[in-house]
Amino acid sequence: MKHEFLLPILLFLLLLAFPAAGHAEGTNLEFFSTELANPFSANTPPENVEFLGGGAFKENPVEDETSEEPQESEDEDFVELNSIQDFWNLYDVSDSFRERYADGEPWSLEEGLLFFFYHLQEHITQERLEEWAKPETALADLDPIQNPELNARRFDAFWINGRLLSVEKTELEEDVVFRYRVPSFYTCKLELNDGRHVTLFCQQIPRALQKPGALESKPKVGLIALFLKKGEKEENVSIPDPEKPGETLELASMFMVGRRLAWYPDTLLGNAGFDEGLFDDLDREELAEDAKRSVMVDMRLSSRNRECFYQMMSTVFHMPPDSLAKIVADVEANAPDEHFEKINYPGHEKLLKEGKRPRRYSSVIPLFNQPAKERGHFFFLKGIARRIVPIRVDDSDVNNRFGINHYYEVFLFPDEAPESPMVVLVPELPPGVTPGSDMGYFVELEVPAFFFNTWSYEKGKSQDGKQLRRLSPLLIGGTPAPTISTVYTPDLTWFLVIGGTVFSALFILSTILFFVSSRENEIAQKNRMKMYSLPEGTQFQDEVDDAPKEKEMGFEEWVQKNQ
Repeated sequence: MKHEFLLPILLFLLLLAFPAAGHAEGTNLEFFSTELANPFSANTPPENVEFLGGGAFKENPVEDETSEEPQESEDEDFVELNSIQDFWNLYDVSDSFRERYADGEPWSLEEGLLFFFYHLQEHITQERLEEWAKPETALADLDPIQNPELNARRFDAFWINGRLLSVEKTELEEDVVFRYRVPSFYTCKLELNDGRHVTLFCQQIPRALQKPGALESKPKVGLIALFLKKGEKEENVSIPDPEKPGETLELASMFMVGRRLAWYPDTLLGNAGFDEGLFDDLDREELAEDAKRSVMVDMRLSSRNRECFYQMMSTVFHMPPDSLAKIVADVEANAPDEHFEKINYPGHEKLLKEGKRPRRYSSVIPLFNQPAKERGHFFFLKGIARRIVPIRVDDSDVNNRFGINHYYEVFLFPDEAPESPMVVLVPELPPGVTPGSDMGYFVELEVPAFFFNTWSYEKGKSQDGKQLRRLSPLLIGGTPAPTISTVYTPDLTWFLVIGGTVFSALFILSTILFFVSSRENEIAQKNRMKMYSLPEGTQFQDEVDDAPKEKEMGFEEWVQKNQ
């Protein structure tokens, strides 16, 4: 009897436990993870398209295969977000909360709820944030606005760029870390391009900017930041009014908050708009400059380096061909001899004697020996492509943010190290070159490219059935150009000269022999005719048979003859 009563009670408790557990899981505040689904909408990739190394951008493939995204119910109200203020209203950022920020005064502890925004920003995808962000020039619209009208503009997003003046790191207490999941933050002093002063709170800055002496050159930085409030009037800057000569404009200093500070050093990629601080995402810890390989056991493309990968690809792919050609010319003219491959190409000495500069290609040895030092550096490569595969990108954020929907994966065997292939990703193929990967595929290319990272890709299986992986340099380049081999094809100049001379001599000799032989044949024929000719006056007449023809005998004649 006791067991009969216990069973219904246990079932009732289980029914209560399941909804409670589901409610607890649904209300748990977590950062929104970046969507890193398979680049293809279906599980099976279409024909003639492959992934890099056969894998997609997955941080944990096992979890990605088993987990299911929550389905929105049909009865759930759909909220249309057209601006970042719509997003704040969705999360009930009230007017009373905005009124806590006092313009024109120093930052106070009462205003230190920026951790709340650190947490909320994780719910905004980078694609949406870039869509909602206003240009830096729009900050001037906030200068004449005063409180309380300014409250409606608080937490607007702006693109800002300038020089980094100082950085200070603040470690947070354990209860704050537990509540907002923000272990620390950085307070940065920036001077924008127009001279405006900004105090920026951000979660992350590049490692290179944290080293001693890194801020002496006032490095170029930028990001999308949220406006919090105006700073002290002593920090305001006056500039000439471009619309009213003789008058000045007062630019208010501002307090702003952002996720991550981007770094644009004075390099080819940095000047083109690539955030080289993203190279920090390639390794979990800082590497020595002469490091031969990454400390990461797995060097496949993953969620950690996804932003770095696509942002660098967008920067290189959108470089005009004229700019890449100018870079190639500058490197050939100014780079030290150590930068170029050590190959004695036939014909180079002749070109040098004629005062011409031969084509020079970058050495690939540093890419294998010290890849950590070569990240982001430019290389002008030449080699034989034995495999070219088209890759389609179906991620909507990559399509919209970077304008990338496909690229080509080229396995290039360089002249300097033909046994060690490199992988170069290019936006398009030159005319006449089509993708291929069979045993007979062979095309010689030259391509300007930037080194991304050492890449690990699948290379068959061992005898034990374990998957083998191979390390190769991964570069991102512009459109390649077909070229003629200068290593495997010898100089044919003397061969053509000697061959042409011999052929001409044989042709002339054959012609002479032909005419001599024809003359001798004619003389021999005349001698033969003279030898067998008859004396003059000799005539040949045909014998004529004049005998009468026998006539058929009649019967009477036959009888008379036979009597």
